[in-house]
Amino acid sequence: MKEPKPCLSMPKSEFCLRWGNKKDSRAIGVLEARSQLLEGRSTPCCDAKELSMLWNIRFEKGAKVILALHEQSSQLAGFLSFKGELSQGNIQALYIEPKWIRRKVGSLLLRTAAALCVLRGGSSLQVAVLTHNLRARNFYTSLHFRATGVKSSHLIYMQKEL
Repeated sequence: MKEPKPCLSMPKSEFCLRWGNKKDSRAIGVLEARSQLLEGRSTPCCDAKELSMLWNIRFEKGAKVILALHEQSSQLAGFLSFKGELSQGNIQALYIEPKWIRRKVGSLLLRTAAALCVLRGGSSLQVAVLTHNLRARNFYTSLHFRATGVKSSHLIYMQKEL
């Protein structure tokens, strides 16, 4: 039987958090590939194998990724990755396993990202969202993010002051 990875249990949550590492690349790639279907993309940008290789490279370059694991099953429920230094608060990716959507995984990951950002001297979180991904836009808006700009007509920048 596989040794469970150390995981920080969260009060009143069925999920625990830990930092991701290169060994998690495959699980992260599979989750992102599966989640792309919910983003409203006409065609996925990459398949699970390509995304796994991409995450492997990102980890080699020092990617900072928070994983949310379902406490009982140890399944990857979601992840959030930062772009650059934690203090900058730039969220590169936030994906939730479709079966765990609306179970507060995304909120837990964003609260944790906000706390890490503040601990490092940051004052805001930023994320780029596909303009047609209304589910994601509504999610961020419900957590007090506001639109701050548009990039290339397909991305909306959203920000939350901490």
